[in-house]
Amino acid sequence: MENYQCLAAPKTTLKRCRNDSRNGTPFCNIHGKLSESKTQIKIYNGSTYTFNNNFKDIEGFTPQIFLWKELNNTICKAKTKSNIKYLENQARIIRCGVQSKIVNELIRTGMFLSYDDVFEFFKGKNQKRKTLENIRHFLGVVYYFQRKDDILRKIQINVRIKKLYGNKVDKIIKIQKWFRHLLWLKNLPVSPEVMRKHYIPNEKKIIMVQNQIKKYITMKISHSHDCPFSLEKYTEIPKKYRISYEYYEGNNKHWRYYNIKWLDSDWKSQTNEKRYVIEPVIKHEFPEEFVEKTARKIWYLTRIKNDYDIDYDKYKNYKPYQIENDWVNRFSRRSLYRFVLLMLDICNILDINIENIKNWRSNHYKLKYQTFYLQVMPALKNIASNTQIYSLEEDIFYITRDMFRAEFIFTDTDVSDIIAGDSMYGILKILLHAKQKNCEVFDIIKDIIKENIKILLMV
Repeated sequence: MENYQCLAAPKTTLKRCRNDSRNGTPFCNIHGKLSESKTQIKIYNGSTYTFNNNFKDIEGFTPQIFLWKELNNTICKAKTKSNIKYLENQARIIRCGVQSKIVNELIRTGMFLSYDDVFEFFKGKNQKRKTLENIRHFLGVVYYFQRKDDILRKIQINVRIKKLYGNKVDKIIKIQKWFRHLLWLKNLPVSPEVMRKHYIPNEKKIIMVQNQIKKYITMKISHSHDCPFSLEKYTEIPKKYRISYEYYEGNNKHWRYYNIKWLDSDWKSQTNEKRYVIEPVIKHEFPEEFVEKTARKIWYLTRIKNDYDIDYDKYKNYKPYQIENDWVNRFSRRSLYRFVLLMLDICNILDINIENIKNWRSNHYKLKYQTFYLQVMPALKNIASNTQIYSLEEDIFYITRDMFRAEFIFTDTDVSDIIAGDSMYGILKILLHAKQKNCEVFDIIKDIIKENIKILLMV
């Protein structure tokens, strides 16, 4: 038979004996010797056992003492050594504490003011036990409620309720039932009056509509496709990263869901080589509305939330997002996706809002951009010259000159995407250069650019 921990409690504490039991008995060698004298022994859960010839006789045990059992369980669950030592000290005081020490503990809790108050309280209480035993038991109850203050609060609330409302319980129950019924009526999606007047007479129509909705939901589930990059089900993609693309194939509508981080990585790879982006599975070119919607969402994640890594949970973004990589390359910003990111960065600096950014790449904007540069850049160049920021003055000169190249003035082909990307990149480059050199000059240049964008480009 295997050895287990002894069931007995030493005389100096109510905590369970630490020794291993003897083979075939529930007690260790020390406590097992008591069986030879056929005496009683105290178990760690508070019950008393009287030794006899047959230990299996369950009638030999007295009922358990709840405080003993609970304190032993609490000691077993304690994690820190200081807490265990504190609880073991309580166990010793409850089991064998002398009268003066127990009374001092009760006074320390603030329940009594002096020795006389303690003995006056326990005078005549439970004459079957000695006064010292009563005080020990009472202290054990105090310790228990100190550990279980939530139970004490509930008992206190119940006592106060009984004292205040004991004679009016029936009336209170009626009011509570009425109030619950009133809340139930308010929380109903449809009130009983509306149900009787409108829904019950149109029951057949409602059933028909419900059947159609069920068919639609079933069709949508069957026509919803998982992310082709991460292979996540559309229900597994977090809402803040989930984006869907709707399209028709024949007469059937389909929904393709993507994790926007993977979609952003794929689109940036595609726009390094071409101006448009395509769906990786069906090979359709994404519509401009969907591209702009996605760009706005990824701009918010990368710029505001700094949430851009595909393995975000693993790396936690140790370094900030490199914003300039999205539009510094001239060919890349010819794509609508990169151009929207560029425009949103400008809007963030100037504190303006532009709807339908895709329209800023149309042919009729070519003349607007050139007019903007002719009217605004000379003033900005003079400010840079007067403030002796010659590097900024040189940037303004070359950026303005590039806007009037022959390919932009005399051309038979559509270069609206090129001139749009170059002109807005030039504005952003001037703003960033001015901010780096002088904050006061930056504020002046920002106000001039912001006012003229509203007048010349946003009309």
